[in-house]
Amino acid sequence: GLLAAGTQPAAVAAIADVTTAETRSAGVARVGAAIGLGSIAGPLSVAGLIDLGVAAPLIAGGLLSSLAAVFVFAGEREKPRASVAASQPKVNPSTRLGPFLALAFVMHFAFAALQPTNAFYIQDHLGIDTTRALRLAALVSAALAACSFVIQAFVVARLGLPPRGLLRVGLALCLVGLVACLLAPTYETLLAGFGLLGVGFGLAQPGLMAGASLAAGERQAEAAGLLQAAMSAAWIVGALAGTAIYGLSLAGPLGLAALAILGALLVAVFARPE
Repeated sequence: GLLAAGTQPAAVAAIADVTTAETRSAGVARVGAAIGLGSIAGPLSVAGLIDLGVAAPLIAGGLLSSLAAVFVFAGEREKPRASVAASQPKVNPSTRLGPFLALAFVMHFAFAALQPTNAFYIQDHLGIDTTRALRLAALVSAALAACSFVIQAFVVARLGLPPRGLLRVGLALCLVGLVACLLAPTYETLLAGFGLLGVGFGLAQPGLMAGASLAAGERQAEAAGLLQAAMSAAWIVGALAGTAIYGLSLAGPLGLAALAILGALLVAVFARPE
């Protein structure tokens, strides 16, 4: 975890070096799609490798990480940077990234609040046994991840929306998805709500990363690191908050997530980066 924390910021910073303002969102979306694909393929691979022994997935993960490192060191070369507009001077990113850091924390706080309690909510809401609840919760998570992957891999580049447009549309869809989940009378409608949540995330996350990248000017790696720190903090705080509030209300984490996304949407609509 200590070493892996720098992987995504480094990838986003590298994308920023070879894209323009117009293509930044699409480039960042491809990074997100690659991460999403790995998040889907990884657990599926574990299911196939576990029969070879408990250590097999760990060995496979180590080998794949080593291959990735070899590829980076042997195949990656310093590329000429895309031109940076004169309106993006070299400044301390923390003075320009305030709205984006707030968005990163609040948006990921919402998703973190849901993750620990999804299976419990499905079990209590539908009145089913634990084994079936875990299976249905896995399908819900898969639907969210799959929808996010498809949007980032195939849709963001074709839409051609600027980062703020992606953020606004994505967060609005996330809010609609969460409301649908809160009102869902059946598992099928709950599954559809989480799918819509994945679509919204697939739009909002590239908008967030690309917008922050454009605001950071030349200090891409530092800005990406700050964003990653905000998102990591959100996953810690959000998981604790979601678990605590579930003890008070079954729909508490969904309501908390909806309020967080609403706050993020208001920031995306009204905040103006310096």
